[in-house]
Amino acid sequence: MKWIDLRLRLRALFQQRAVERNLRDELDLHIDMETRKNRDRGMREEEARRQARNKFGNVALAAEECRDTRGIASIEDTIRDLKYAARALVRAQTFT
Repeated sequence: MKWIDLRLRLRALFQQRAVERNLRDELDLHIDMETRKNRDRGMREEEARRQARNKFGNVALAAEECRDTRGIASIEDTIRDLKYAARALVRAQTFT
């Protein structure tokens, strides 16, 4: 793994809000670019946006695929599991 990959993965892990905002902005940019192309072809604004969203596909699915590509899903899952375990232990103090 290269240093830049490690840096980007750590950023995705510790600055999740910024990374998610960037991802959302990039996906919106792609839809906006396709909308603009459709408007240039003579479509009305509403129709151009609808066609762009149809061509792009499911935005939530595309975002999930991008998240999976980051390569930190297993780390995020482990952190989420540890947080859940800690909350469960706090609730069951007699067991702890």
